[in-house]
Amino acid sequence: MSTELAVELVTIGLITGSLAGMLGAGGGFVTVPLLVAIGLNVHIAVSLSLAYYVWVAAAGVLRHLRQGTIDVPLGVILMVPGILAAQLGSQLSHRLPSKALELMVSLLLVAVLVFFSTVRAPAHETQTAAALPEGPGAERALGGRRSLRFARVRSVRGRVYHYTV
Repeated sequence: MSTELAVELVTIGLITGSLAGMLGAGGGFVTVPLLVAIGLNVHIAVSLSLAYYVWVAAAGVLRHLRQGTIDVPLGVILMVPGILAAQLGSQLSHRLPSKALELMVSLLLVAVLVFFSTVRAPAHETQTAAALPEGPGAERALGGRRSLRFARVRSVRGRVYHYTV
């Protein structure tokens, strides 16, 4: 492996690892295009992205578990069909020509762009979020109750419900 390729891979790892931990993003729709851009075949990029994200996701999950922002029952409900579908997706990916796979990745990027540029939070959610105190004095404003500093994610659609545990 050339030094140039190693530097490119380290850079991609830093970018996508940061995105994964911060936004839950970076899987195929960020990593695969970056790997293809540095010259890897799309099939290798997809496989490498999956192998890479096993470890990146594990690190992110551990941190989010410590922060109390993962709802384990919801995660299990999401994970079980995801694991099954990943097997099917891997088989399909292996059978597709590189150009078809590249097109699918491109279409996914466009779909994500359209989705996030058109979907807005319901009005009641933005009002609730605006009413919550923020910043360094937030704990004091909430009565110094440590349990109120945390939120648990209760929806894959971005809703966060604050409650005392």
